[in-house]
Amino acid sequence: MKMYKQLGHYVEAACDGDMAKFNTSGFVAAATTRTAPQPLPPATFEYIDRGPKAGDIVVKVKPIITRSPACNISMSFRASLIRP
Repeated sequence: MKMYKQLGHYVEAACDGDMAKFNTSGFVAAATTRTAPQPLPPATFEYIDRGPKAGDIVVKVKPIITRSPACNISMSFRASLIRP
């Protein structure tokens, strides 16, 4: 596989951007356009409950089934303490 990758880079450099030459090499040009990612459906929770300690919460999020192999989840909590 590594050899094919090196050969592909060589062919790309030898063609000097001429697609007619590149097409005669037997390699297939990769697509240069990308589609924008589609928005995910809104998040829903299975339950939100009190945690074991004061001020803790336990949250179970319903999974979102997508065709994407992985997804990043980012959460932020901001706590305000009011003391009398």
